[in-house]
Amino acid sequence: MLNLGVNYAEIALYEAEKGISPEKNLEISNKYYKEALKINPNYAKAINNLGGNYIELSKYKIKIGENPENYFTLSEEALNKTLEIEKISPFPLNDLGELYFQKAIYDIRKGKNPEENFKKSLKFYLKASNIYKSWTTPYYNMAMLILKYANYKISKKLDPLKDFEREEEAKKALSINENYCLHNEIMAEILISKAEYFLVNNKEFKNFVNEAEKFIEKSIKENPENENIYKLKDKLSKIKLK
Repeated sequence: MLNLGVNYAEIALYEAEKGISPEKNLEISNKYYKEALKINPNYAKAINNLGGNYIELSKYKIKIGENPENYFTLSEEALNKTLEIEKISPFPLNDLGELYFQKAIYDIRKGKNPEENFKKSLKFYLKASNIYKSWTTPYYNMAMLILKYANYKISKKLDPLKDFEREEEAKKALSINENYCLHNEIMAEILISKAEYFLVNNKEFKNFVNEAEKFIEKSIKENPENENIYKLKDKLSKIKLK
């Protein structure tokens, strides 16, 4: 049952990436996880995967402008139950980080201050990374979180420099797997945002541009078909002209 749930969840994630509604296949996936739980109510992996699916459903609801809070509640319940069964597992901790990240994004959509949920998200990502130090996912997620929060602060004319300083968390992912294109991409994106902020505030920014170029080239080398990296390269070229 678990494997069938995983298969449908993977189809749903692919659909979400392509802009197709993942709801149907996530619900089918959930059905198989729940069937597995009828056999073993304490099957931690099935409970954790349910929590992850509810996060994906909340992401989709946010994307289409609908209320995701029911899925937030269901996800939190499942992930906390997982931690009751497996008290030192990094996987529910990482997913709780993702849950609070999505809550922060929803706060921004609603015009609320996301700081509390950003801090909770970071706390859980750090806990996951401390347990499983060679797992790159929490570090990458922290980098995404740092970028999102820094850009939120910039949009509110607040100082993002303390958040940008946390880019070291992203670099930890690169130290584990320096050739993974997504890690190079997120570092480039952080550095481009720093360059833009310093440029607007009449501060020296060229060293960030030079660093970003290196990460972009590494990312292109690893995955030349990644469209987003070329958008970042164009964005960087425009900054260099200023």
